[in-house]
Amino acid sequence: MSRLISKLAKTGIVGGTVLAEENTKQDVEYPTKIPALNIALSGRMDGGYIPGIITIAGQSKNFKTLFGLIMVEAYLRAHKDAVCVFYDSEFGAAASYFDAIGIDKGRVIHIPVGTVEDLKIDMTKKLDEIKDGEHVIFFLDSLGNLASKKEVDDAMNEKYAADMTRARAIKSLFRIIMHPIGTKGIPFVVVNHIYETQDIFSQKKLSGGTGIMYASNDILMVSRKQIKEQGKVSGYEFIITIEKSRRVKEKEKIAIEVKHEDGINPYSGLLELAIEFGYVIKSGTRYYRKDISGDKAVFKKDTQNFEWFSPFIGNLAKDIERKYALIKEDANIMIGDDVVNSLTKIKKEA
Repeated sequence: MSRLISKLAKTGIVGGTVLAEENTKQDVEYPTKIPALNIALSGRMDGGYIPGIITIAGQSKNFKTLFGLIMVEAYLRAHKDAVCVFYDSEFGAAASYFDAIGIDKGRVIHIPVGTVEDLKIDMTKKLDEIKDGEHVIFFLDSLGNLASKKEVDDAMNEKYAADMTRARAIKSLFRIIMHPIGTKGIPFVVVNHIYETQDIFSQKKLSGGTGIMYASNDILMVSRKQIKEQGKVSGYEFIITIEKSRRVKEKEKIAIEVKHEDGINPYSGLLELAIEFGYVIKSGTRYYRKDISGDKAVFKKDTQNFEWFSPFIGNLAKDIERKYALIKEDANIMIGDDVVNSLTKIKKEA
């Protein structure tokens, strides 16, 4: 390291380091147990989310809380000393949810919260207490249900004027917490509501203004459609649309199947992707896997296990990454040297 770079790194704001020597906390990934959710978060089956703010938004009963808890479980599984700070404004996450996902409730701090200002004060204090190397994940369910302090005060004083302070309070919250969340490598999973605009062509927008949109690394919009079997609704297919991501192509869609009787299908989406990339052939209601020894097709009814996908799972994973990921692991997205050399030549000849 040169004397100049060492001197400048140590001068001024505390915490400056040379990037080449830095162990970047944002490079750590937390894969969930659901490959399709990992694809939505990273563009890869074996990827996951990284520290920062991740927003899961949608209408009521769209599995948002459960998706959030699945992400919490991944973090607690990765760090045996980790704890979850659960801010609860909806009281819709029953204790049975935590048990179903496999979360040890003894590692969860449950904090009822009613206003954006209360959340801001509490998070700021807790973030200040967290030391480097301590593992904490924050989970909010939900931002959309938090009132502003003015809204509560107006109700107490029987005032009916519309509250114009909530969006500003939310922006203030995220401005304050983004720095410690980033420097300490802390994930913050936020459940939020959406609303329909009154435009001619209605659009779905996040509740709470632009603060959460700018602050989030990832925004997953969740919708659903019914799964019907023998004329009855047997579950739902929850469709995750990538509204914002730094690592996944935006507006891509991933479907995750949840049955009333069987719960989450961990192999959701894999069969459809295998068909898309030519590894499986569908004929009527049957699925034929191409045999690795040749073109001979092998029929098997049970496609709900990785063993069935094993002959082509590695190639399928690469195809999925090419389809969804913004930056591939082996890609070079910079301008090549030939372009630089050509520009230099033009400049000399001019």
